[in-house]
Amino acid sequence: MSVATAASQQPQSAAETDPQTLGWMQGFPPPPDKTIMFQDGSFRSFPELRWAWSSLRQLVPTVNVWRGPGPASVLPREDHDIGASASVTMDGRPMTFARMLEETYADGIAVLHRGKLIYERYFGALKPHKPHIAMSVTKSFTGTLAGILIAESKIDPQAPITDYVPELKASAFGDARVHEAMDMTTGLAYTEVYTDRNSDVWGLRRANGMAPIPEGYEGPTTIFDFLCAQKKQGEHGKAFAYKTVNTDVLAWICRRASGMTLSDLLSERIWTPMGAEEDAHYHVDRIGTESGGGGLSTTLRDLARFGETIRNHGRFNGRQIVPASLVEDIARGGDPEKVQAGRLHHLARRLLPESVVGDAQCARRFHGARRLWPGHLHRSESRDGDRALRLAPGPRKCRQRSRDVAGLHGTGEGFDGGRVRATNFGSIGLSAELTSPLPLAGRPTRLAALLRA
Repeated sequence: MSVATAASQQPQSAAETDPQTLGWMQGFPPPPDKTIMFQDGSFRSFPELRWAWSSLRQLVPTVNVWRGPGPASVLPREDHDIGASASVTMDGRPMTFARMLEETYADGIAVLHRGKLIYERYFGALKPHKPHIAMSVTKSFTGTLAGILIAESKIDPQAPITDYVPELKASAFGDARVHEAMDMTTGLAYTEVYTDRNSDVWGLRRANGMAPIPEGYEGPTTIFDFLCAQKKQGEHGKAFAYKTVNTDVLAWICRRASGMTLSDLLSERIWTPMGAEEDAHYHVDRIGTESGGGGLSTTLRDLARFGETIRNHGRFNGRQIVPASLVEDIARGGDPEKVQAGRLHHLARRLLPESVVGDAQCARRFHGARRLWPGHLHRSESRDGDRALRLAPGPRKCRQRSRDVAGLHGTGEGFDGGRVRATNFGSIGLSAELTSPLPLAGRPTRLAALLRA
């Protein structure tokens, strides 16, 4: 291989893929080679998505999540430049925190420490007032809303799903219970392999409005129709498998139990009492139904406010927004045996023919499942005196060329001497509770939110 060929195959840097530098969608109209569209799928390509994920409302239908009439809640600032913090990758490369943001194509990051915003940066197309798609962190909001409704006795987690959504009787969910959808322990034939265009997740994307419908397509074109078409495989309640359709079913249950749209429910129960700074929005399908499994877009600061709410046991802006018992339930974590069962089934599927083991797309990128917040909540682990910040790239969920790293796991030193542990998934990562251990009781250190392309 020639030097020129090798150089041409090097991945583009964050600076080289900056939407402003590349001129994406600039001009009236933008030049054809700088135009990003939904219908041709270019909005999902790299580096185009570095513009698209911060500009989704220009591409697909959305519904607003109102912040309410009141003032924004206070998010105190105490700036500390942690960009030069020393780090070592798992392959032994020295790296600063700032360099990590470049290598993961970060669109923005906010770090809260003891409730104060100490570090905030924006890159590319993202601005403080602009929402960025939350992808699967949307599940954390859907799960929290379900938990609130359970606390109000409006949802019974032990009830059959069909008590709330009888339309699902003939589907895979017809004999499942609410808590099995919440815990993602349903037995489904549905597959969620993002790099496989034949995977069922692409049918979900066509149904929820996040992928164009090709000519001659005869599958479901709405979220409700897609959920009703799901087939059962295996038994419910036996193993954890990360499948977005579970959360979309949970969102349907929330709508039925509350009599509200998901966007209005989020506005009333979380966004308004939290004192959000900006409206959020969901992308919607062709009949206006929100995607409860991955459709929420929010600003970085408001995502940090939600993280702070969870860190404070559901209390923020002078009120109890999320029941403390719900936060405690989340923090206890999932059933390790069911998580392991899902992992083993997934490994078997990799090693044996499909006809032998069937499909069990499990959440290999999660350390554990938990009702409501599968994989998005991680507590800090620390030892006083251990000062090195270590960052490790996690498994990838998307193709290499897109540089869409599914996980970035790390532990690091807070400037108070405590150790923090952060996890970043998909296009946006939220670590809602990263609290120093008992030796540092009363001195919480938390990475509130991370947005990246």
